[in-house]
Amino acid sequence: MKIKNSIIVLLITSFVIGCTNKRTENTLFERISAEFSGINFENTISTNDSINILNYEYLYNGGGVGIGDFNRDSLPDVIFTGSISESRIYINKGKLQFNDITKSSGIDTNGKWCTGVSIVDINQDGFDDIYISVGGMGNKSMFPNLLYINNGDLTFTESAVKYGLADKGESIQSIFFDYDLDGDLDMYLLTGGGFENSAINIRPIIDNGKSRNTDRLYRNDFDESLNHQVFTDVSLEAGITIEGFGLGISVFDVNNDDWYRFICFK
Repeated sequence: MKIKNSIIVLLITSFVIGCTNKRTENTLFERISAEFSGINFENTISTNDSINILNYEYLYNGGGVGIGDFNRDSLPDVIFTGSISESRIYINKGKLQFNDITKSSGIDTNGKWCTGVSIVDINQDGFDDIYISVGGMGNKSMFPNLLYINNGDLTFTESAVKYGLADKGESIQSIFFDYDLDGDLDMYLLTGGGFENSAINIRPIIDNGKSRNTDRLYRNDFDESLNHQVFTDVSLEAGITIEGFGLGISVFDVNNDDWYRFICFK
């Protein structure tokens, strides 16, 4: 019996190895180690009596990942946003290897619970800028969203207030598109609302446009006196009044009339 069992185990092992090798040969993707790529970001969530799923139902939603060409060398760079972990930015050196420039970049999200990131050239200077949505536990207007303007030398300057984008609600994700067809990119901001609606705090949905959980639409206008773009909240006049509690958003022209519609996932 021992010999037969050994043969069976050997045959099974050979079959598994054979299947594994065959599967590897036919895969479309290859896993690259952090040691090789230089990307070692981890969005670690450590729970305790204060930080847990009962106090914050969006605890494990995670942050966002943004891809942009921050130094205009035609290689895609990466920024990861973290919940408790610090957000980190990596510059592509080529051949699937990256350099962490977070410390020298000026991007600092310590103490901020980041939920999403969008890459957009806000000031239309040819360099990708970074807009970070901020939320998290107990964020009652304490942590406004962050806009990092690309200085063109792999450093960034936080300028959300300057551009009118320091939204103080608990946002989840932003999306930039030209909703009024005037040639510039406006912004729709998807909100979550964990500090307002947790698993142990139930209340009616607010539909008056005054809740921090209501999605926002920002119109982009060029201010001649300031000589740069300024975003204005036009949510009420656009008819956006009900609380969103959104998790994702997409924009598309559903009937090919050149006017964009957006769909929010709740």
